Amino acid sequence: MAKNVGTILFGKGGDVIKDPKIQSLVMASAVLITESAVLSPIIADLAIVFSISDARAGLLMLAYTIPTVILVPMMGILSDRYGKKYFLVPGLALFGLAGAAIAMVNTFEAILVLRVLQSVGHSAAGPIVIAMIGDLYTGVQETTAQGIRTAGINIGIIGIPILSAILFVYSWQYPFLLYLIAIPMAIWAWRVLPQSIESTNSSMRDYINDLILLISERRMACLVTTFVIRFLLLFGFLTYVSVLAIGEAGLDVKTAGLLVAVKGIVSFISSTQVGRLSNVFSTTDIIMGGFIIGSLGIIIMGVLPIPLVIAVGAILYGFGDGVVAPGQKSLVNQIAPEGMRGGAVSVATTFQNLGKVVGPGMIALMLIVSDISIAFTVVGLTGLLAGVGLMVGVKRLQ
Repeated sequence: MAKNVGTILFGKGGDVIKDPKIQSLVMASAVLITESAVLSPIIADLAIVFSISDARAGLLMLAYTIPTVILVPMMGILSDRYGKKYFLVPGLALFGLAGAAIAMVNTFEAILVLRVLQSVGHSAAGPIVIAMIGDLYTGVQETTAQGIRTAGINIGIIGIPILSAILFVYSWQYPFLLYLIAIPMAIWAWRVLPQSIESTNSSMRDYINDLILLISERRMACLVTTFVIRFLLLFGFLTYVSVLAIGEAGLDVKTAGLLVAVKGIVSFISSTQVGRLSNVFSTTDIIMGGFIIGSLGIIIMGVLPIPLVIAVGAILYGFGDGVVAPGQKSLVNQIAPEGMRGGAVSVATTFQNLGKVVGPGMIALMLIVSDISIAFTVVGLTGLLAGVGLMVGVKRLQ
């Protein structure tokens, strides 16, 4: 019975969880999500500690996010050329050391420098985890592994902010020591992961030209664009669900926060079942179904913003997002040739970061001429039409 636990929990490909390599990669992803999870509950209090404005405290996020726009695709390309392990492991180590070093400094400017260094580490490690799963596994096992990776991320999103807030009560430095967990994860990854060096006689110019052709190919272009749509929905929800819940449904702040937690829990559960779903449906159909269910959840929250409907909407959206996230990564790995997965995943990751801006920005602009319920409805319809339409394109072009 014990040896079948993975299959019982995750479906036919669930035995992949017994592999130390996937265990290492899942833990690496969970560690890397701490970049924002540690800071999100304590930014306002850090502003008080360093006697700065809330607006300036927001630079802690920008100092991390902005460098990734350039660094993520660059690291992905280089990892394909020189070996993914040689970027993943040092990236994890730099991420952990730079983050923990924040506890040792006493000026806000020094913290910003260390956040930039953390960003370099994350850029080297984050997308490469996804690509390495594609190198190590195929078929149902690969899809299941991506789902387990997403589940690990959701655990971090749910648990780390709580732990960070508790540690902050004792000292503002203590939460940053959580980043040190990246060090043993880096050592573990070095021991269990293969070198993954691609032998190639092509020049860097040829590789980049081939990568551009791959991303420009209509099927991949449609798929990569769905990364923008997913984050449009996600960050629109995360940024404004409290405005909808409090302003339209009359809920309090704690209940609004609970909606985000419910979404995270449902996403965690659904992401673990992607492998089981892939035994019945194609990865393309799983992503399409996820966009339909998730977008409908956002739409009904806007159409009828009462407590029960908002709660049901959060559950539907959580389920949809939970299957879309690993499905997208799996399909990129399926389409991209082995020697180009690092670059392809990094480009897709760069595209999804656009959604971080587009989602909240779209709602903010609509609030000028309408209310939050209409804004949610429009964002949901955008996700439904664009997400499904693009995936229909992916399916027809295969």
